[in-house]
Amino acid sequence: MTKEVPDGLFFAAVTKFAANCGNNSHCKFCKILMGKDSWLKFHGGVNKAGVNVKAGVYGIPIKGDLKFNKVELFVEVSTSSCQETCYTKRQEP
Repeated sequence: MTKEVPDGLFFAAVTKFAANCGNNSHCKFCKILMGKDSWLKFHGGVNKAGVNVKAGVYGIPIKGDLKFNKVELFVEVSTSSCQETCYTKRQEP
C-alpha cells in the first residue's frame, strides 16, 4: 500500500441546518447567527503541492430581503517550496 496521493484528492460537502434542532444548543445558536435557511459548503483538495480548503455560508439574511450572498474562509498551505528549499539547506555541510 502506498502512502502517497499522486494526483491529489478533492472533497466537497453541502449541507443545511436541521429543521428541528431538538436540544442541540450549537444548532440553535448557528441558526440564530446565520439564519435558518443558510447553506453550508466545504470543499478543497490535497496533493503533493499542498492543501487548500474553502468553507462558506451562503444566503445569510441581514434584514428583510437583504442578505449576504456568501461568506467564505479560504486556507491554503503550500508544501512544494519548503520541501525543495528546506531539504537543500539541510544537505549543505
